[in-house]
Amino acid sequence: ESRRIEKAERERKLEEQQVLEQQQKAEVDRIIAEIKLRPQGLRKETLQPHGEHAQDFLSVKDRTEKYVQASHGSLTVLRIEKVINYELEGRFLEAKRQLHSGIINCNMQQLFHGTGKEGVEGIPRTGFRLPPQSEDNMFGRGIYFATDSSKSAQHMYTKGSIPLFS
Repeated sequence: ESRRIEKAERERKLEEQQVLEQQQKAEVDRIIAEIKLRPQGLRKETLQPHGEHAQDFLSVKDRTEKYVQASHGSLTVLRIEKVINYELEGRFLEAKRQLHSGIINCNMQQLFHGTGKEGVEGIPRTGFRLPPQSEDNMFGRGIYFATDSSKSAQHMYTKGSIPLFS
């Protein structure tokens, strides 16, 4: 009797998970359709520590200044710009929707990426792209991200320009 109850409970939980997954996919589909109606190109806004974007500003500032390794030196946030590219956002959601792990169970993280002036201009327009093979690639050909803002802010990644993507 207890095995039958356990089996029924597992089936109920699986069914709930499938319903939730379908709801999430429908929500992503709705967002993708909405994104396709938005103007193309970049939308930039400077976040301020007060007003309607204060929570976003303080969250990014806190994460950036909190995740500093002493061996990398100090880091101070001077300005935060939010850059939105609706086309890239739509492509990201399409890819997320097709994950085998499902939309709900995907492991998304906010990481840091240091780049030079060229990257600051190009990444928001076209997304990240694999660099050519080089002896300078620490772990081989790839796009590198770090959990510590101070790692990504090092001169070797930013080429002296100090911008970070988060």
